[in-house]
Amino acid sequence: MDLGFDGGRMDGVVVDSANHPFAGADVVLVPDVARRSSPDQYRATESEADGHFILRGIPPGDYKLFAWQNIEPNAYLNDVYMTGFEPLGIPMTISSNAAGTTSVRLIPME
Repeated sequence: MDLGFDGGRMDGVVVDSANHPFAGADVVLVPDVARRSSPDQYRATESEADGHFILRGIPPGDYKLFAWQNIEPNAYLNDVYMTGFEPLGIPMTISSNAAGTTSVRLIPME
């Protein structure tokens, strides 16, 4: 897999509804609708014990950031599944060689 040299980086922390760091969340950076048919445009990881996460090698473009308490593997690749979660994502634009920091609210189990 070639990530290229212009990929961005995003790090941050997942917080729960009480604003406490949350370990073990599935953190996913979902590309804009035009690129969602290309799985290589997504980035995913799990938050660490302190809620921290890092996503590397992000292709430049527009995304939404999500953090789920529990999600079926690769469910975020399904447009129908994602429809209900769209309003919960944090919109962001990643540029070449950019690095950013953010916090993202946990989406609890249903």
